[in-house]
Amino acid sequence: TGQTFPESLAAERGRLMDAMVDSHKYNAAGRSVIFGDPELVYAVTGLCLENGIQPVVAAAGSGETALTRLVAENDLWEPVTILAATDFTEIRDQSAARAANIAIGPSDGRYLTEREGIPLVRLGFPILDRVGGQRLLSVGYSGTVRLLDRITNTLLDAKHREYRGKMYDLYYSGSEREQTG
Repeated sequence: TGQTFPESLAAERGRLMDAMVDSHKYNAAGRSVIFGDPELVYAVTGLCLENGIQPVVAAAGSGETALTRLVAENDLWEPVTILAATDFTEIRDQSAARAANIAIGPSDGRYLTEREGIPLVRLGFPILDRVGGQRLLSVGYSGTVRLLDRITNTLLDAKHREYRGKMYDLYYSGSEREQTG
């Protein structure tokens, strides 16, 4: 537009860039299932890719959209299973098949946590199972920082929750050695 960029926005952008650098190293093991409105799915897919998280399932309940083309245009490490006009049974099946370890979308995704053990970062509409869901800021630079922090912390929580058991199985119980040996 030829207008000057406000210093307040430049500072917010700088904080976002710093948060991206800080969180990237923790996100490398992330495999996300993203669901909701097509615009939200597309935007969050880009956020995940920019921060080291591999989207493995992108799902929208609405009919055929440009989502397939837009997601495919991203620089992907592996193909994303794109589901249009879908339901949670199909999302759940594909999430398990693609080894997703984080879900991002509205509160209906809690079934992925309950049935598959995939932790959910609530985003979009509706968020019916939490107080204050409508006040979760997720737009603009500041909102993106907050969303990125929630995603990264969810991945860290899952890693720390499972780490000791995995290490015990790998080094002490012999179950891993028996399988590979």
